[in-house]
This record gives sequence, structure tokens and C-alpha cells, in this order.
Amino acid sequence: MKQLIILSFALFGWQCFGQSYKTEYAQSLSDRLEYQKAYPIWCELAEESLENTPADLSPLRKAADMGFMMEKYEEALQWDSLLISLNSTVVEDYTQYFELLCLNKRHGELKSAIDLASLRFNGNEKVMPWVNNLNEILELQNSKSDYMIGDFKTRSKGEEFCAVPFENMVLYVSTNDDAGLINSNYKRTGQEFLSICYLDTLEQDKYKIWQKKFWSRLFFQNQWREIEQSTSHDGPISFSQDGKMAFLTRNHPYWDTINKVKYARLEQRIFLKNAKTWEEIPFPFNSHLYSNGHAVMDTNGWIVFVTDNPEYTMGGTDLVKTKLEMGKWTTPINLGSQVNTKKNELFPFVSADGVLYFSSNGWPGLGGLDIYSYDFFSNKPEHIGAPINTNADDFGFYINEETGHGFISSNRDSWNDKIYTIYKEPFKCTVTLNLTACKNKPLVDRSVLFTDLNSNKVQELKTNNKGQITVASFDKGRSYQFLYQGEEGMTADSLVFEPVDNGNLVYNLSSNYTKHVSRLTFEGSMGERIDNIVMYTYQSDGKVKNQYVSTNSTFTFLDEGATAIDSITLEVVNYEDLRFSIPKNSKVECIDTLVYTLKLTQLPDSQYIQIKNILYDFDKYNLRPESQIELDKLVSYMNEHPKYKVELQSHTDCRGSYAYNERLSENRSKSCVNYILSKGISKKKITAKGYGEYQLLEDCPCEDEVVSDCTIQQHQLNRRTVFLLITPENQVLDNNKLKVD
Repeated sequence: MKQLIILSFALFGWQCFGQSYKTEYAQSLSDRLEYQKAYPIWCELAEESLENTPADLSPLRKAADMGFMMEKYEEALQWDSLLISLNSTVVEDYTQYFELLCLNKRHGELKSAIDLASLRFNGNEKVMPWVNNLNEILELQNSKSDYMIGDFKTRSKGEEFCAVPFENMVLYVSTNDDAGLINSNYKRTGQEFLSICYLDTLEQDKYKIWQKKFWSRLFFQNQWREIEQSTSHDGPISFSQDGKMAFLTRNHPYWDTINKVKYARLEQRIFLKNAKTWEEIPFPFNSHLYSNGHAVMDTNGWIVFVTDNPEYTMGGTDLVKTKLEMGKWTTPINLGSQVNTKKNELFPFVSADGVLYFSSNGWPGLGGLDIYSYDFFSNKPEHIGAPINTNADDFGFYINEETGHGFISSNRDSWNDKIYTIYKEPFKCTVTLNLTACKNKPLVDRSVLFTDLNSNKVQELKTNNKGQITVASFDKGRSYQFLYQGEEGMTADSLVFEPVDNGNLVYNLSSNYTKHVSRLTFEGSMGERIDNIVMYTYQSDGKVKNQYVSTNSTFTFLDEGATAIDSITLEVVNYEDLRFSIPKNSKVECIDTLVYTLKLTQLPDSQYIQIKNILYDFDKYNLRPESQIELDKLVSYMNEHPKYKVELQSHTDCRGSYAYNERLSENRSKSCVNYILSKGISKKKITAKGYGEYQLLEDCPCEDEVVSDCTIQQHQLNRRTVFLLITPENQVLDNNKLKVD
């Protein structure tokens, strides 16, 4: 590839008539971009200037610049070295010197050269990128890749680059179409204009006269003619994945003029295939004021192309993208600082896997144009390394990731552009991830983050109905991570792996329970069922909450951070109070429910309240001595549990009138209340109610003319007193231990 970079040159003062004439002539040739003729004259003028004291540095600079443009890098380095040794004050002499050191594989001299420039141009914006990137440039000298490289075809006398497969052919750009009769010469390089040529892969470059029309074969030999080529530069060319869209770079038909020199910018031409013919569609961004070209289509239908239009670039030539939507092209979007620099990004290619490959002389490299890859997620592109990249210009990258075969172009051989075949063994690795909970239970429809740790590209994947995820796109030797972030009550898990071999790999992530359900079961020491329990829960944040357990004999709660239950206290009439501390479960367990069985111990007879012993004689309401003993036990319980209130409900049998029995039951309740009050219990904590014969347990009516046939024992069941404990929350504990027969 010939680098055609337009530079502005200044004219210098007269020394003598002859030297002035040569200077003007050399400048005129340079302005017309006729480098081959201009360069030897500048070299002669530079030699002459060295004989003067002080030496005129302008011819040396012209010789160095022109040698650089002509890719005579060894000679250009010599001229630039002289400029540096003569204490040039032009910063561009030093930055070009850095580039020439790289191009000539003299990276070991970079540090001293950059240090010198830093002293002379402290903080200069053109020197600082070299200062900042020096270590990376030196590290890249040892950068290797898995690619193998070989010759594409026998060298022709011209230069060839940018090969791409199309149908059964390989198309490429050439400065020599081997026509043999009519050749158009490009004076600025001394070679022919660029043409799109082909190599028939089925015929192994052996052509038969009847394959094409005689005159076409005679005049165009191996030129590709499906799209008519121009009389100036054509190429490179690329195609969409389906082969129905072609992107051809060629000279703009309008000639511009700078310094009285005519030249044509590049333009991007786009064609759609209609049956066997190609039909061109407009590309509205072409202009004679700037260049567009090197377009490719990515996997999402975006057209990535190169432009030097300052409206869309950051400096130099940049990669931008546009898309054809509803017959209109979208405004070009710069690919950003993750791809573009202030220098030149060129020759993009997007693989079937969606990876962007391009050449640049703005990112740290080995020298000249180097090839980089970018996955659209990383912070910056990745240098591919040797043998793809060298100290020379490396560009025109193409790879078929399925087969591993591809092409690159490079001028590493005598600074002449040549096509090389490349091969990288396809890396076909499939990873299946199993995400399970305890006991290998699949976690279905769970999110797992899949990260390329080299680029920090993150994808969110979902497990299927078997708790599995399958990924089949990996690069050999790169590091990847699967991360299950966990969820409410479930632990997270992750793994990092680096696939190095082809095949199917299986990895496992597991999650255990971090928040458990705790279940308390209550029973007596003899296994008897217990209900009507008053439970106080003490939370880890210090808060206290009452929990009334009525009939379930169980209580279930979650361990949830600051609100987790720390301990409980159980209070049941006629049983010892029980305080239980919830064990701290710091370990991860493969169970979601922790069961604790709590046994309550029954109080001894001396403290056991036998309300059934609170008896009354017939038609009496005064307490018997044995009843006072039981009430003493109740008083003792209330003193120990001052938060409770007590309600006494007295009942009679049916004998006697309704009114009389109601007064009798009230008096019986009052007798208990008065006794309890006499023991120091507050009146606010005691309520007495008399129900007479309105709530008979046994159906024994005997009013008016009705004669009851109930036994004495049945009448005794109806003649009773019931004690109800009432919690501070006004919950009634209807405990059968407090019922009286």
C-alpha cells in the first residue's frame, strides 16, 4: 500500500542561482506528488547543505520527509538522525524520528530519543503520547499470537493487497493487472493505477481461453469485471455476509486543486446485486472536499467506513458507521476513542463473530500500521501481535473464524505491498454451566453474568428449564467468568476459567440458603399438646414483639438481618417459663427450614393451679379453704406475670330462678375477686362476671313446671367458675387448665 499523504512545503531562500533552481524544481515535484523524481534532488540538496556552516536544515528535513513518504525508511532515518544531531528545534523531526526507529526495528533506542525530546520539548502534546506509551510499545516486542503466515501467490511485478474471498474467487487490489498491452501509469508512484483482480481458487490460477471472451482476456487478463472499473484507482472491495452488497473504494471523478496540483479524493461506492448484475446505489457522504472509503458491513447491518471529513473525525482518518434505514442513510457516527485516535485508522473488517479488525498508526504498536481487534465492549482495541504485526505496515486483515483461514497485507518484504495467507486453528470450545441449589436442585430461569475479563464485556444469560446455560463463543487463552449474584436467601457463586483446548467443558455453580426459615414446635415434657402460649420475641435490633400462639403448637419465622429474632420467651399457665436463644447460623447449610422442638416443664403440684378445686356449696358463694389454696397459686402466678389481667366468670345450675342464679353467680365471682384483692393484686387487673344459668354446659333446664332429670354430677358441671387470662394486647387465653368443673 502506498501512503499518499498530502504535506505542505515552504520555499526557502536563495543561496545561488543553480541551487535555487534545483530547490524550486524539487519543491514543484513534491507539490505534484511526484515523489520518485523529487526525492533524489532533495538528497543532493541535503548533501550540499551539510558543507555549509551552519548547515541549512531545510533540505535535510525535505529529504527525511520525502524518504519517509517514499518508504525509504533506512535513508529517512539517516537524514532525521542528522537533524537531531544538529539540534533541530522542530518537534516533528523528533516524532518522525521515533516512528523511523520503530520502522527500522531499532526500538532499543526509543527511550533515549524520547528522553531527549522530553527535555527539549517539555510537555509537548506531540511528544507526550510517546512518553506515555513507551512501556507498552517495548512490551509489544514480545507479543505473539497463534497465527501462522504464508505466501498468497507468486509475486507479480506490481504490488498487491487487501484480499477477500468472493464466491469461488479471491479478489484483491493490484497495481499490475498483467494486461500486457494497455497499462495506465500513475506518475506519483511509477506504477499502474489500482485495479480489482481475482484468483480463481477452483482453477488454481490456471486460466482457459474459453472461460472469458477473447478480448476481455487479452486486455484485462485477471481483472474482475462484474463491476465496471474506472481508469484510475479501484479498490479495496468488500462484500456483505450474504454477498448481495458490495463496497468499492475508488477515486472521486472531480479533481481538486491544492498548490496548483490536481488530485482526486477517494469516494465510497456501494452496489446491490440484482440477479447477475450489480446496481449502484447513492452514498450521500461522498465529496471532492474529503475522502471516504474502505467500507464493510458489520453483523448488525451497520456500514463501517473510513473518512477524513472533519465533521465526523477526531483527527487523521477515523472509522465511522452509518446504516440504510427506510431508503435513507443515517448520520455517520464516530466509533469513538475506544477505536479512533488523532492519527489514522484504516482498512476495517468485521468478522462473522462481530469482531472489528482495523489498522492504525495511532495506537501503541511495533511500527507503521499495525492490526488491532475490537469487540465493541473493551476500553481500547487489542494489538494482535506477531507474526501478524511487524515493524512495517500491516493491514487488509480478513479471517474466516469458522475455518481459521484468512489474509493480511504487508510491506514487510522490501517495503513492497504483498498479500499473505494466515491460519489460526479454529478454537471450538463449548461450555455448559449447571446452576444448582442444595442437593443438585436446578435453579431455573436465573440470571448469570458472563464476562470476558480481558475486555470486561458482560452478558446477562438465563438458565433453561434444566438450570443450564450453554456458551460456544470463546477465544483461546482469554479469561472468562460466570457469576451468579445470588438472590433473597440464596448465596452467590462464581468461577473464572481460561479455555485452552477444543471440546465440551462442563462447569458447576451452586447456591445455598443464607436466610433460613426457623420453625419452633412446642410440647409438654410428657409429649402432651400445648396451646394458648404467650410468646415474646426479642429481635436482634433490641425490639420486643408479643406473639400469641393459639392452637398450632408451632411458630415459624425468617432470619432476616437486623429484624432477625434473637431469642424468645414462652409463658404458659401451669408450666415453667422457657427462654430460648436462636442459634447463630453463620455457616451455609443445604436446608431452608431449621426445626427446633421446645419442651415445656409442668409445674409441681404445689404450684399447679387446679381451678376445679374452687368449689361452692349449693346455694352458697363463700369460698372453701381448699379453694383459697388454688387462688393463692393464681395470685402467685399473677405476681410473677404482672402484665396479665384475669377475668372470672361464674355460672350456676338451673335450680332457682333466673334472677336469683344471676345474683348468686355474681356473688361467687366477687368472692374470688375479693380474696385476690386481699392478697395485694390491683383491682385494675381483675374483672368478675356472673352468668347465672344462661350458659349451661349440660342441658339441664328446670324453670317453672319443667323438672330436670339431670344427675347431681351434671348439675355440678353447670355450677362452675372459669378464669381467663388476658394479655396486654387483650388476647384471651382460654386455657382449659383454668376451667372449673
